[in-house]
Amino acid sequence: MTGTANGSAASGRHIGYDLDEARAKYAKRPFKVQHDLPGNPLFELGALADLAERLPEGSIEHHGGNRSVIAEDAIELGERTADSPAAIIRTIGERPGFVAMPVSVPGLPRQAGYQELFEELLVDLAPMVGVPVGDLQDHHGVIFISSGGNTTPVHYDPEPSFLLHVRGVKKFSIGRHPDPEAERLQLETFYRHEGRNPKVVPVDVEEFDLTPGEALHVPPCTPHWVENGPEVALSFSVGFQTTADHLRRGVYQWNGRVRKLGLTPKPYGDSAVRDRMKGNVMVTAFEARRRLLRRPA
Repeated sequence: MTGTANGSAASGRHIGYDLDEARAKYAKRPFKVQHDLPGNPLFELGALADLAERLPEGSIEHHGGNRSVIAEDAIELGERTADSPAAIIRTIGERPGFVAMPVSVPGLPRQAGYQELFEELLVDLAPMVGVPVGDLQDHHGVIFISSGGNTTPVHYDPEPSFLLHVRGVKKFSIGRHPDPEAERLQLETFYRHEGRNPKVVPVDVEEFDLTPGEALHVPPCTPHWVENGPEVALSFSVGFQTTADHLRRGVYQWNGRVRKLGLTPKPYGDSAVRDRMKGNVMVTAFEARRRLLRRPA
């Protein structure tokens, strides 16, 4: 896939999509695009096991797989099993297992091949977002390797993302929380880093069957879950945030703090002016704290 945006078609180095549709749906509705990652040697299981041995083990989530749709307990990044991530990957076709392996996240050592691919994917995706690639912030690239029949429970992600499917088949389900007020409380909890797994099955669910070469756009803060087919499944998630995502985070954090004072804040989306005020205050506070933590002692 080579070329540049032309009319309603956009074809980058790795990803092709209808530009008008993508811009209309981005961050609002799920939609599929096409990509060329199947067959890329970076995603062979042996190469991924070798990569797992190079990464800091504390950065990799891994467990025995086969979760239910509703998580019995909160599942946070960093969950571990006794087996190493590399061992799980090498035997993933023989026994249940799940590995979420970051290859491009802040603070992670640069991984040759994977980092370059990730940057090329950002260039491909930037036209649909409508901002220069340099304005895509807080990038993350995570490779998911899971055994046949595995289920990833319902959860939220704070950023818009694209799940590029490389191997096996997956059913990806996206819906909405059945109770808007309960969802607001859930997202306030989520943005306090106190849990990302709702305890109710979403309603108005859209289901997407993913095969190798297909990618799905997942809008931010939409409850979703994933069910594998009978074979090993492998996907590459590419996510990032823009100023709008930082403002939304700030509004939910503001509302969560105000609610703890016994007040009832206006919900996110009720007033664009009010949201900008709340969000800007929290974003400014967040950036000031981050600069302070980076300052040498």
